[in-house]
Amino acid sequence: MHTPAPQSRPPHAPPPTPPTPPTPDAAVSERFVLRLALLMAAFGIPAHRLEDAAMSCAKHLGMEAQFFATPTAVFAAIGSDGEQRTHLLRLESGEVNLEKQSQIDAVLRDVLDDKATAAEGLARLDAVVVEPSRYGPLAMVMAQAAASATAGVFFGGGWRDVVGAALVGFVVGVVLQAVARHRHLARLMDFVVGFVAAFLAGALATAMTPMSASLVALAAVIALVPGLTLTTAVAELATRHLAAGTARLMGALTIFVALGFGVAIGQRAAIGLYGVASDPVVPLPGVALAGALLVAPLALGVLFRAKPRDLPVILPAGALGFAGARLGAEWLGPEIGACLGAFVVGLAANGWARIADRPSAVLSVPGIMLLVPGSLGFRSVDSFVHNDTIGGVEAAFAMVLVAVGLVTGLLLANAALSPRRPL
Repeated sequence: MHTPAPQSRPPHAPPPTPPTPPTPDAAVSERFVLRLALLMAAFGIPAHRLEDAAMSCAKHLGMEAQFFATPTAVFAAIGSDGEQRTHLLRLESGEVNLEKQSQIDAVLRDVLDDKATAAEGLARLDAVVVEPSRYGPLAMVMAQAAASATAGVFFGGGWRDVVGAALVGFVVGVVLQAVARHRHLARLMDFVVGFVAAFLAGALATAMTPMSASLVALAAVIALVPGLTLTTAVAELATRHLAAGTARLMGALTIFVALGFGVAIGQRAAIGLYGVASDPVVPLPGVALAGALLVAPLALGVLFRAKPRDLPVILPAGALGFAGARLGAEWLGPEIGACLGAFVVGLAANGWARIADRPSAVLSVPGIMLLVPGSLGFRSVDSFVHNDTIGGVEAAFAMVLVAVGLVTGLLLANAALSPRRPL
């Protein structure tokens, strides 16, 4: 029986040609674009903006490149056809840092305007990484307490609830600073913070009656509830960045579940020790809401590490968004209110970005934070934990509708007045 000989490459066929290594100048440009993409992801820039900015920079530097961004990795393919070189840039899921985003935008702007070379831009990006954070642990803890207190006002709490939210928020801030120093504990951060907030809220409710322990616990962790992450995920899905949006959406769901589970365990422990019951809430007068609108954007600006000189500009953006959302909600419901509020914030952010030549996220992120549906997501998980399936589904559906309304408002604002820069 004849067995055919195995096929092989003809003896005189040339071996496959390896990709041509880049020239020294091209190698520096490639390193700059890769570092730029990695830092944009590390400091919280969404996938659709990251890819647009990286593509614009690569094209300006004479490179053919493609980018694929997710919350925990960036893939970059530089070159064409058989000459293509692929890079995997792995990172931890980035937290929003508005000052670092502004610094990256300044480097990108100078390179695109030919005011800096790729080598100079690379050196400046390295300096951005090693520059210490502007706000120390105490400032972050105080901002957490202030954000929690203002959340207590927005949720309709009385003065005891607001004071309790500030106290518990302060402790939550201390716990966050302590847990962040330990890698293994950091993975349990959401559960630990939820437990501490709920347990302390229950303890305070027994000493400062009447007080709503559930309202205080929610207000204390509101800055950690991933409403902004959820909104960013919907924006990425809406701009057809499906992998990034899906991954970010699942990350937000994981945080919701971890926080909700921690709060549920903390509430059970507090009830077992103190027999806590939710007391009726007496809302504060309207002047307290005005004060909260002054304090909340400033606290959020610190939590998102904005430059101090940007805080006065952030202040009216939050008030505009809140006023637009309230007005739209009175007219046509909360979903339209969220859309109108986001549209107002987006217009203000894009207009300021055009005038100041700065990233629009400096205004839009703190402004949107007053509108994101984080509390709805938290209440949805809490309802599921307490076997209220119908209430949980209703809250989850409302959360998605509000997030879609926010994204729609931002996209409409970008269509009406687009920023000059990709960031």
